[in-house]
Amino acid sequence: MSVATHSPVAPLFSFAFLLNPEPTLAWLRENDPLHALAGTDLIVLTRYEDCAAVFIEPAFTAAGGQARRVEASGAPVSMLNTDGPQHHSLRRPGAALLGPPALRRVLPGLAAAAGAVVAPLHSGSDLTRDVSEPYATRVLTTVLGIPPDQVASFDRHARAVAVALDPMPRPASARAGQDAVAALHAFADELMDAALAGSPLAQLAASGLDRPDALGIITLATVGGWSPLAELTTVAVHRVLGDPELRARIVRENGFAARWCEDAIRWHTPIPFVSRRADRDVALPSGIVPAGTQVLVHIGSADRDPSGFDAPGEIRADRDHPRDHLAFGAGPHYCLGAGLVRAALPVLLTTLLSAHPQIALRAKPLVWQASAFPRRPISTVLDLA
Repeated sequence: MSVATHSPVAPLFSFAFLLNPEPTLAWLRENDPLHALAGTDLIVLTRYEDCAAVFIEPAFTAAGGQARRVEASGAPVSMLNTDGPQHHSLRRPGAALLGPPALRRVLPGLAAAAGAVVAPLHSGSDLTRDVSEPYATRVLTTVLGIPPDQVASFDRHARAVAVALDPMPRPASARAGQDAVAALHAFADELMDAALAGSPLAQLAASGLDRPDALGIITLATVGGWSPLAELTTVAVHRVLGDPELRARIVRENGFAARWCEDAIRWHTPIPFVSRRADRDVALPSGIVPAGTQVLVHIGSADRDPSGFDAPGEIRADRDHPRDHLAFGAGPHYCLGAGLVRAALPVLLTTLLSAHPQIALRAKPLVWQASAFPRRPISTVLDLA
């Protein structure tokens, strides 16, 4: 393991890094792939081969990696912070909610959700406020089976719990996250009690899980789904509307949107890093990680690693192995929402371009907020003339 004391690039998580992380990540991949983060006991992994290895190595535990976050934020037990049998017991009902059979059931609902968001747009509509965020709300309420009269309430809860995404929150943010999660639990608890037989919420209530664990699945889907899907949608729409040839191919070529969106997910990687802890000494391709080490797996860097992807700074629909990226993780903790994101994003793009063929952006460059987790784009205004 190497430790860089001097580098020609901005330090990790500095303001300059937040505005543009790529120079720092590229330098670390080349010169210091197991980087000791200054002022902490964290090791940051930036190479694709190391990050991929961590996800499938049992010695790197999610429970250990999330222990500090749980302590700081009071996060409830979930698939995110458990391993082994406990993780699998939570994953099974989660898979019933988000897995392939469930997705087949909700596909018509995704088209309806996209149509409902796209239809009222007008010149002056805001991309994030009027497209991406409402679509994320409608996608999740469709999957969860939230009754129509409760969609607005769910939207308020989803926005509030977004603060709980912060992996190491300040005390004020941690309290806000705890309060928001508690309010979401109370809301979802009432919905489960009143859920119609056969609905997703009723099935989750009857899954055999304790009610707190069932509520934890809803919370994880909301916290890990709403904001990242909204931000990914903003990024994808921005890139498509800025490229006339790309938008034409999405409309003209069957299946092109799905292939392009897969690589857009890699390019953006909405949740750019996760934490793990090494329970024993582990040899990674780039070096040894000692037992007890807290590891930050920078999947955003891994997904831009030239050793894993040709021309990683481009979004391409013709990659030979398009799903080899790590945006959804890998191994036992592979994201249950991956299929939902893959289904929802192309539906929104094709619906938007079909309904508004002349839609355009007022601000052309894609500009980023100074945030690390998740990486958030700055919105822009739409023209429909």
